[in-house]
Amino acid sequence: MQKNQDKNLEKEENELETSPLLGMRWFYFQIYFGLYISAIICAFNALFQLTGITYTVRLGLSLEQLNVLFQDHESLPIISIVMSVLYVFLSIFAIYTRVKLAKFKENSEKLFLYYIWGQSLLNYSFSALTYIIIGINTYRHFVTLFCDFIYWILNKKYFKKRKFLFDK
Repeated sequence: MQKNQDKNLEKEENELETSPLLGMRWFYFQIYFGLYISAIICAFNALFQLTGITYTVRLGLSLEQLNVLFQDHESLPIISIVMSVLYVFLSIFAIYTRVKLAKFKENSEKLFLYYIWGQSLLNYSFSALTYIIIGINTYRHFVTLFCDFIYWILNKKYFKKRKFLFDK
């Protein structure tokens, strides 16, 4: 019995020695750059939602036209405020996720995956609500949602291979 355990232990040690080391460049890119930039972008999105810049940029409206749009569709200012608050929370969540990842906390890789979904759902829900209320074509947002899904799958695979690192 002891021989079997010794053989299994040797086999595991040999596998560890011969397996290629897992690269961590993507991880370090995310914690030192990606999540910070993403938090800043979410903060700007919150500001743009609150000020109405989102509508002027997406629709090419002047401020006068924006005021008319808000008067015609009374729910748009409310949606903008709610989306602004959600973007602030998402920005804070990005920093929270970054701190947990950097400390290799248990299940912090899941926070990153939740963050990706949260960002995707928030962007898509704004586009969907805008389409429902104003009637703007949002076909490009379906493509973005598909790309976000692929991004999520790739990150899930990346962090699944490195799950053993996040145990603190």
